[in-house]
This record gives sequence, C-alpha cells and structure tokens, in this order.
Amino acid sequence: MMFLLILISASFLTTVYYVGYFTVAILLGVHNKHYFLGFGKGFFEFRIKGVVFTTGIFVPIFGLARIYKIEVQLKKRPNYAWEFFERPLFRRLLTTYAGVFSLFLSSLIIFITIAYFVNDRYISKVEINKYGIYPSSLAELHGLQLGDRILKINGNDFERYDDLLDPAIFETPGNSYTVLRKEEELIVDIKALESPVLIHEPFFQILFPFQIDSVAPNSPAAEIDLQKGDRIVKVNERKIYKLQDMQKEFRDDIDELAMLEVQRIKSGDTITFVKEVRLDMQKRIGVFTRELIHYSTKSNSLGEALVKGVKNTFSNLVAQIKALFMVVVPQRIKGGPIGVSS
Repeated sequence: MMFLLILISASFLTTVYYVGYFTVAILLGVHNKHYFLGFGKGFFEFRIKGVVFTTGIFVPIFGLARIYKIEVQLKKRPNYAWEFFERPLFRRLLTTYAGVFSLFLSSLIIFITIAYFVNDRYISKVEINKYGIYPSSLAELHGLQLGDRILKINGNDFERYDDLLDPAIFETPGNSYTVLRKEEELIVDIKALESPVLIHEPFFQILFPFQIDSVAPNSPAAEIDLQKGDRIVKVNERKIYKLQDMQKEFRDDIDELAMLEVQRIKSGDTITFVKEVRLDMQKRIGVFTRELIHYSTKSNSLGEALVKGVKNTFSNLVAQIKALFMVVVPQRIKGGPIGVSS
C-alpha cells in the first residue's frame, strides 16, 4: 500500500512539473515545434497553440518520463529552455524554473486546502499541564524535570504542544521556558542545539498516563488476567510514568519475572493489586496500550487557512533545503552514514 502511495505521489508531482513547464514554455514561445512523450510508437497526437505532442507509452515518474523532440522524423534530445538563444533572457529564465514554480504553487494550494477543510487536532496548554512534562535526557541536562508545568515560552503565552517544540527554540540562543515546579515559577534557559541532536527523540513529551487497551490471547498478561482499562503503575517496585518506563524495566529484568502493581476501576472504585508475570522471550507481556490524551480540535477560517498553508509550505521547503544541505555537506553531521540518512 505504501509503495502504491509513493508511485501515485511521484506520478502527480511529475505531471504537475511538466504541465507547468510546457504551459509557460508555450505561452512564452520557448519550445520545440514537435515533442514526443514516452517510449515506443506514438498512439495519438494533439496540438496546443501550434505545438505538436505525440504520445507513446508515457510513464509520469521522474527518471522514467522520456521526452524527445522530433526533427526529420527522428527522436532527439529536446532543447533546454536556456538554449533558445533567439528568445529574451527573461523568458528563458521563467521557462527554466516554470516546473519548479508549479510544484511550489501546487503544494501551496494543497496545504491551504488541507488547513481549510481538515480541523486542527492538538494538545492544549491545559492538557499539557494536567500532569506536566516527561523530559528527555537532553532536556534534563538543560534543567527541566519530570512533572514540570510549562507556563510560557520566552515570556509569552502559548496555545498547544507544537508551540513548545518549535525548531526555532533550539536553533537559536537566548530562548527559555517558564515552568511551575513545586508551586514555584522558574525560568529554564535553552541553549542552541544542532538539528541532528533532536532526531531520535523529542526534547520532551507530555506526562500522560497510559492504560491497557487490549490483551493478546495466550500471552503472559492473559495468564495473570490483566484486562482492558487496567493501569500498570509500578514494575519491580519502580514507579511507571510512561510506556517506555515499563519497557525499560522489562528489558533490565534479569530473571524474566516481573512484579506488577496494577490499578483497576471496578464498580466506580479504584482497586490496586500486585501480580507476578513471566516475561516472554522478547521481554514483553503481550499488551497493547493507549495514552489517556484528550485532543482539542479547531477549524480554520479561510484567512487562517491561507496563513497556515503559506507557513507550512515554506517550512517544508526550508526543511527540504536543510536536508539537502546536510547530505551535500556530510562533515557537519555526527554519526556517519546513519546520521546522514536521518
């Protein structure tokens, strides 16, 4: 399924690129008289303002999309836009970048459309501060602690979780979080970080509790009668905050026997009990979990969709340029080939 989606996306982008290129080329008169699109023999022919297009087996994917010019009944390499020296430089320049501009324009339209018709789904500030944050080891080095409530960014209020992890916070110096810790407000300064540092894990997550969503049949969890809705709060006497805490305790377990402290709601009351479970060969117990997160939703007006669409388009463009620069200049990346691919 994923491979099919990639093919469809590649075909769409290739089609947009060539439609944009030929549209501008024909309007500005920077073109050959006769083009052949694809492989093999021509199946049909059409004309656009005097320009003839003969179509064979055309594969609309970059690298496979073959385009030729026809001269004296022979297929030849088509002239590049800058090779039409009889045309003004400005026209040749516009034609050269017409395909790229059409891709940019289509992405802009797509992002604006998505922003307008699809509601935003986000974690609100209230939800974030219900339990506080779960800092990464890097965040702890900067001074953040488990359970900190984030009040402000650089002295300003914020609306959602995404605002807290804006890349600009980590790429430039002089940024800070105002946090509430044990009823005391503190300012935690954040140093500028290299982008690859944040690839493997977010700077911090939200400290949402999790519960069992389902239990695999014939699994260790089924053998001790764990049920949907149960919450594992301790493993081997260690308090569990996030799913990765539980997974770490299982990995570190030596005798493959783990003591679980479990909370279960029964008849409106919360009961707590302890169960011993034998881990399987992968050091798992066979449960699927879900975090107890409440997402807020918001619809965008046309104006908001325009702003958000433009912002998302440019942010994606900048991200692609940075990724290209990181590949072209690999010495800036630590971690060798793995770092480059990341």
